[in-house]
Amino acid sequence: MKTKNKVGRPRIFKSPEQMMDKALEFQKICLENDRPFLFISFASWMGVHSTTVSEYAKFPEFTETVKNIQQMAEIALIEGGMTGRYNPSMSIFLAKNNHGYTDQQHLEVSGKLDLATMAKDRYDKIKNEK
Repeated sequence: MKTKNKVGRPRIFKSPEQMMDKALEFQKICLENDRPFLFISFASWMGVHSTTVSEYAKFPEFTETVKNIQQMAEIALIEGGMTGRYNPSMSIFLAKNNHGYTDQQHLEVSGKLDLATMAKDRYDKIKNEK
């Protein structure tokens, strides 16, 4: 019986611990060089596309680690924008496009809506136009 050959590229991370160690190493480099820690930059530093790193979340043992690294990037971005370390407009742009942030308006509506009266008024108006 033939054994199945493994296909695809070998994993760049052997364990979640190794992935987090690399993320922390990259975070240190970012801090030393006054650069933002971005998920996409981490992937590039590892020599792969960001989707390759994101795909690790499909493996149950890596799910939390990938989420934690994405959260590290989100925190760095938000705190950097709030403290003026990074351009606030760019921080807002990246937060919206990479981390699901949105601008929201909260509207409060008060009062009653009487549909029966509105319908009768509309009917009367149409009737009087004839």
